[in-house]
Amino acid sequence: MAVVSRRQLLGGAGGAALAIAGLSACSSDGGGETTSGSQQGDTQQPTYTPFPGAPEPALPADPDAGVPPAYFSYPEISDAGPLPRPEIAPFSIMAQATGVPAGDNTWSALLAEQMGAKFELIAAPSAEYTSKFQVMMASNDLPDLLQIATVPQFPQLLEAKMTDLTPYLAGDAINNYPGLASIMPKTWEIPLVNGKYWGVSQARPPAGRIISTRGDLLAERGLDATQSPANGEEFLDILRELSGGGKFAMGADPYGWLLPALLEMMGAPNAWSEEGGKFTHQFESPIYKEALAVAAQVWDEGLLHPESISNPGNNSMWLTGGVTSLYIQAFTGWQSFAQNYPDWNISYLELPSWDGGGPAPIHAGVAGYGAWVGITKQDSEERVLELLGILDYIASPFGSTEYTALSWGVEGTHYNLDESGNPAIVAAASERDQVGGIGYAGSKSFSQLYLPGQQELVEAQHEYLTKKLPDAVANAATGLYSESATSKGAGMSQQIKSEALEIIQGRKPVDSWDAVVTEWKGQSGDASRKEYEDAFAAAQNG
Repeated sequence: MAVVSRRQLLGGAGGAALAIAGLSACSSDGGGETTSGSQQGDTQQPTYTPFPGAPEPALPADPDAGVPPAYFSYPEISDAGPLPRPEIAPFSIMAQATGVPAGDNTWSALLAEQMGAKFELIAAPSAEYTSKFQVMMASNDLPDLLQIATVPQFPQLLEAKMTDLTPYLAGDAINNYPGLASIMPKTWEIPLVNGKYWGVSQARPPAGRIISTRGDLLAERGLDATQSPANGEEFLDILRELSGGGKFAMGADPYGWLLPALLEMMGAPNAWSEEGGKFTHQFESPIYKEALAVAAQVWDEGLLHPESISNPGNNSMWLTGGVTSLYIQAFTGWQSFAQNYPDWNISYLELPSWDGGGPAPIHAGVAGYGAWVGITKQDSEERVLELLGILDYIASPFGSTEYTALSWGVEGTHYNLDESGNPAIVAAASERDQVGGIGYAGSKSFSQLYLPGQQELVEAQHEYLTKKLPDAVANAATGLYSESATSKGAGMSQQIKSEALEIIQGRKPVDSWDAVVTEWKGQSGDASRKEYEDAFAAAQNG
């Protein structure tokens, strides 16, 4: 039976399971991994309360660090709350998805029955979402639930178009919604803008990137699936060992993937660092030039696929075809690989501190999907409460009847339970009927580690997160908003990338980076720095 990843089903982006990516509001100024805008200040964080009666995990969670619980088998399915929920008026939701389910879709019908409301999905692929979002904003004909994209004047847009959910989510108020209250604490940094909570994000471990290894291909070269080089030179030696004879260590755009891994190993800031209230960007660090020099060396030695820059979209194809052995991706991709390619013996390469001395601290990602879902302005508080109930349903716990319906569909049509009680997807029906996008509104898809029949891998993932997350290096700008970064920084992103790739390909000297940094500072970097520093100071002063 063919297998489809739950990310395909819930995320709605479709396509290969290898393409684990988010709608991040990225800019060259490095503060826009999420659409968040202001650190905590005096706003109460939503009280974290484990879901009452949630199934006992095999391995425990560490909510403060962002480590999810782990399960070796699917729990006995039971209702998280009364089903169906009280009937309410139909609602609409706009989110990233590749298509809208057909009208006779039994999966949609099951969700509508359980939620007590019919719903309309307005879909847009992730690459087109920001454009459609802006058109929707201009039209004033807004859906009830809206997945957010960062655009200029973002805080003002939220005040004008969206519902401030702080009274319902901050502090103990969130306990009226047990599904939402059991979302990991760090995830609430994402929809926090100017001291207000504007929505709900789909929680994910903030583990940043990981270099996945195809253990089967490493074994052919006499290497273990898990690699732990002692220093940067040993890291390069592994790349050399995996290259040659028409094979390459890895593919992918080196600016977006290899360079960040090198910066992590060398101890560069995670985009922005803060000391004494002053912000410094990794572009300005001398480490950045050192990392560019090593990336140029890797390119010159032929350790990357020669089309990594011209055709980076073929990266997953090179991996599945056995042309490359390593794949740098988000942590969540590890699970998708293992689920979809069990014969690969997927593991990881642990990045070392460049000069030795142990593993490098990872650069933390954000603790959820950056494009969160909010409630647009409504005519009554009663309607806001109804829609919060829908979000609470979507956030139902792992193994519940509600979670199972959201994640897997209709039993006997979209999945069957195997002899051990684990859902096994019926690929054709799932691909036909999947209800994409809705899971971004707080679903628990990535809130636990679970791979049926792969206990050792689940244990390895849990061990990795337990070891890495407590000391992960945060981006100091996470949770802060900069108008300059949003409106100007994004405009320089392609120019900066092009200049870096010129250096990596040996067409320009490493010292040419100095002029790039000078221009970046003048165009947006210094203004972004000032805005982040001001926002940071305001948050510290409450």
